[in-house]
Amino acid sequence: MKPNGKPLCRSGDRNALCPYYEGCLDHAVERHWRFWDCSICPHRSKKKSLGHAPMVKDPNPEYHIVSESFRQLVAF
Repeated sequence: MKPNGKPLCRSGDRNALCPYYEGCLDHAVERHWRFWDCSICPHRSKKKSLGHAPMVKDPNPEYHIVSESFRQLVAF
């Protein structure tokens, strides 16, 4: 997959809210880059809406696992 951005193989800043972030991340992973940077990308300041992202309203959420399901997980 070609990114629509211009990631560089170097340590630096990234914009995780960029609409092209996922494509650039795929690009970096395919090339086994340990770091990548968005500093020269023309899209570096764009931000996608987070309106679709689920939000947790409880500051201390607890997740309960049914005991049978937990036993199956532990058995692995």
